[in-house]
Amino acid sequence: MHTHHGGRKMTLVVTLLGLLLAVALPASAPASITRIARADGTLNTTTTPSKTNVMIGETITVTVLLKNDTTDRCYGLPQFRLYIQTAPGVNQDTTNPIFTPAQPQPITLYNSVGPGQSLSATFTVTAARAGSVTFFSTVSVEGTGPGCQPPYFWTAANPSRSDSVSAAAGLPTYLPVVGKVE
Repeated sequence: MHTHHGGRKMTLVVTLLGLLLAVALPASAPASITRIARADGTLNTTTTPSKTNVMIGETITVTVLLKNDTTDRCYGLPQFRLYIQTAPGVNQDTTNPIFTPAQPQPITLYNSVGPGQSLSATFTVTAARAGSVTFFSTVSVEGTGPGCQPPYFWTAANPSRSDSVSAAAGLPTYLPVVGKVE
């Protein structure tokens, strides 16, 4: 196979980019993303469930907000991940989950978030059985240098954890009778 100088250069760039992505963007473990999270507090997430007490069979939403608190950096292609955990760092049992889907699919937005701006992604989950969980979120992004200009790099926002959410079996609700019943 014959390759000219330009082809080798392109192969090298693609190979290096692939290696960087493999190191910087772990596929599933939130602990890996935590290790590369921004320590300067300029790119943050907030994880908010629509309710904290739900009945089995009830569906709720969990919104993950990504906030860019920088004054001169832009971030794009955010990939939001939601982990349903029974204890810090312990994902729920996928064969007997408290909420389904047991492992929500990541949400990638083809947008950018400039200085002082926010983006959010909303996950929908349903209580499948009784128990308590917290929702842990991570967001990986493509970042830029000062002034929203190159160089480009991959990084992650500071992760966040929701308050505890409890699912319980429901009891029937009876309304009091007012007045005379005949």
